Amino acid sequence: MPDMPDVQPSRDVVDTRHSSVNLEDTTLVLSSDAQWHTAQVNQYPTWFEARGYRDFDDFIERRRLFFDRTARWNATDGKPTFLTWALVPRSDPGTGNILCGCETYLRPGVYLPPGSSEPIDCTSYGIACVYTNAAHRGNGYARHMMRLLHYILAPADTLPPFPLTWGKPPVIPSGMQDAVFSVLYSGVGKEFYAKCTKGENEPGWMPEELIVRQWNVQQPATEPDLEGWTWLHRDELPAWEQEASHRIRRDLINKGDKNKTRLAILPDPGCFGVHAVRYEVIPGARPEAAYGLVLPEVDGERPFFTYSVKPGARRKPEELRDSETEPQDSPEAYNAHDRARLVVMYSTPGVPWYAVVAAATREGVNRIEAWQGYGWDEEAGGAVMLPEENQPCLAVYGVTDNDVEWEFDEKWVWGRQN
Repeated sequence: MPDMPDVQPSRDVVDTRHSSVNLEDTTLVLSSDAQWHTAQVNQYPTWFEARGYRDFDDFIERRRLFFDRTARWNATDGKPTFLTWALVPRSDPGTGNILCGCETYLRPGVYLPPGSSEPIDCTSYGIACVYTNAAHRGNGYARHMMRLLHYILAPADTLPPFPLTWGKPPVIPSGMQDAVFSVLYSGVGKEFYAKCTKGENEPGWMPEELIVRQWNVQQPATEPDLEGWTWLHRDELPAWEQEASHRIRRDLINKGDKNKTRLAILPDPGCFGVHAVRYEVIPGARPEAAYGLVLPEVDGERPFFTYSVKPGARRKPEELRDSETEPQDSPEAYNAHDRARLVVMYSTPGVPWYAVVAAATREGVNRIEAWQGYGWDEEAGGAVMLPEENQPCLAVYGVTDNDVEWEFDEKWVWGRQN
């Protein structure tokens, strides 16, 4: 990933269309500063503007912390975690007018083959911000970019031979081709990324079944017993990333189908922390927000859960000024599917529902969302099952899709999309 340049190029959306570029004449490269900037300019109106930034400059300035190379979420075992990629004409690899782009983030993972009792450490990648500017859509660029990405992430001997009809293979940057699996969260349904094939015909990222639970909750009439409770702030999250990773390694053997290879992504380093930063840089974020709760010890371990607050998409002040709509902080000012809510990232067994409600009350929201049950369904009741706006999808390398299970698929493995 390039360093953020101090002097930014034009903020205008890049609309210049290349003359028709055949897919076999394109390649995938690590983004230059100019190419990274083009991607930010083009994504901003779609994914970020509704969050209430004053303008593009405000958005970039607030998000500088994301790109700090010394941050835990930007380095894993000495390697840069976040990389940005651009699909470009092979004849003009340095062009700022990229055809489309994406981000990858390296994540430590583990997998457990059938019959094994000890998880094996491995490399995985998350993929985010797959975006084609409007001027370049309709040419198959994004699908082809993702087909090429398999050949950058995965060892060559785990993939079909690179098809001759795709032209020349991309140049492989140093340190790549080490993935056992990769994941992404599709905002365009279940089929598109499966068609981003490995070779001509082998499916790409296959959708994972997911139940999304949402609860509307009321502030409790009486305050719960807070004795021994520890609210987690951003600087306290690294220790609990390590603890969660320890428990995932230990508990993986008891998860899922023992006849399949079970795999998981670990939150250490930086996964809980980066979501705290995602919230903090949004205009209107509460400076006193917490991101988790640790409860008193039970049977030698402290139950805990981590969370983030996902704000609803807010309208700009000028859009409300001359209208008859309600003020911004009313429910009517939010998209129905994107109301402000507390999103549970990770929870150990033994966390009572009233503690989760207490967290939502503390953070000033009355909706809670979780991807897993965590044993709360009976106690909480009334969960609304919703279609997930970001469908988890998994690609495995060197193993057949039907022979694997993804465990601990939680909100914290998301990329930095919005």
